[in-house]
Amino acid sequence: MAQSAQDSDAAFFNLMHHFLAAANKGDGGMVLDETDAERRDKLRRPFRHVQRIAPGYCWDVPPESAWIEVRCHDLAQCGFSFFLDEKPGFERLVAMFRLAEPIYVAARVNHWRPVLIDAWGGVVEPCPTSPGAMSTLPRTESKFLVGCQFMRRFAL
Repeated sequence: MAQSAQDSDAAFFNLMHHFLAAANKGDGGMVLDETDAERRDKLRRPFRHVQRIAPGYCWDVPPESAWIEVRCHDLAQCGFSFFLDEKPGFERLVAMFRLAEPIYVAARVNHWRPVLIDAWGGVVEPCPTSPGAMSTLPRTESKFLVGCQFMRRFAL
């Protein structure tokens, strides 16, 4: 039986609510710095889960070979962010959020910036070194933090 668009939208918003509620209980804090507060009118919650994205796709169904795993950073009703080893060479992507059934969302890259990630997955601000350079801070990784805005939900 095919799922209606309204049922799929409801499932997507329930998923976002589930992730945001779990994040709120988990480490109890909003992830907002001054820069984030200036750019956003919606609150983001920590979302430290590995999900899959298909870079460069938006309107087409990505083939299995297009998917890569990324470590997410935060999530809001209007978008999410994740880490990459290098700056993104794409403007659009499809994200797959996994719960009971996967939910697919087309998104666009709004911004990216070099960051350092500490041993607990937190972002060290500001990034004191250029990406790829060795850090003097203990146990950190140089990454790019990529912020995306959801465009539409769809079924594969």
